[in-house]
Amino acid sequence: MSDHKTILASIHLFVKDMSASVSFYRHLGLSIPGNSIWSVEGKGHHAEIPMPNGFVLELDSIELTKGYDKQWQDPVGPSRNLIMFSLPSRPEVDTLHDALMAMGYCAVTLFPWMRSGGHDTLSFTTPMAIWSVS
Repeated sequence: MSDHKTILASIHLFVKDMSASVSFYRHLGLSIPGNSIWSVEGKGHHAEIPMPNGFVLELDSIELTKGYDKQWQDPVGPSRNLIMFSLPSRPEVDTLHDALMAMGYCAVTLFPWMRSGGHDTLSFTTPMAIWSVS
C-alpha cells in the first residue's frame, strides 16, 4: 500500500442559475474572472473558482449536467449541503451579513452566532445550498 494521502481538491455544485450563483460568490468576496466561466451563446455552463489554499469550487449548470449524465434527476426540496467560508474577524462577518441581507439573500439565522471553538458564523440559504461564513 502506498503512502498516498487523499486530498479533497474540488467540489462541484450543480446550479439552476449560473449567473445568480456566480453573483452570490462574488458578493461573498470570491474572485471569479469572466474567463473562468465557460459559456455557450452567452449562457454560463461551467465555472472554476480557485481558492487561495489550492481548493477549487466548480459550478455546473443543470443543462450541462443533463448533457453528460442521462440519469440525472432534478433534486426535490431544499438543499442539504452546507459550505463554509472563513473571514478574519467578527466585524467582517457582521459587515458581510448586513451586505447580503441588503441584497435580498435569506439568512438561516437572524444574526451571526458564536459556534463552539469561538467561530462567529452566519448562514444564508439560496436555491443552490446553505452557505455559512465564519
